Amino acid sequence: MLIRRVFALQVRGSHHVIHIQDLGGSTQVTSISPFDYAG
Repeated sequence: MLIRRVFALQVRGSHHVIHIQDLGGSTQVTSISPFDYAG
């Protein structure tokens, strides 16, 4: 089962999006910045 969690963190006044994937027992972290997200 694939569990994906998306966290939005504010770094240096810019919005950074960190994508964390939990694959079985492996954890893959993808950082995207700056990411323009309107929510």
